[in-house]
Amino acid sequence: MKRFAWFAFVLVIATYILQPIQDPDMGWHITVGRWIIANLKVPTEELWNRFALGKEWVAYSWSNIKKERKERKRENKALLVHTKALLCVNV
Repeated sequence: MKRFAWFAFVLVIATYILQPIQDPDMGWHITVGRWIIANLKVPTEELWNRFALGKEWVAYSWSNIKKERKERKRENKALLVHTKALLCVNV
């Protein structure tokens, strides 16, 4: 019985981890990451939001954008899955 419970637990976790990463902001993060890599600096004014063009640029998670862009560029999906697994464990 313990083996079955353990197997069921691992199966549920694996099913969650192997689902596609669903971040509605992923495209935005990649766009900003490309801009940062091309310009070698963090933007200071809003360039992508048509309702805030020219205003001060504020991002809550800009530090990971560059990393996400590199991961995506290399098509390193395994690293994204491992990152998601770590986030799952930390929750």
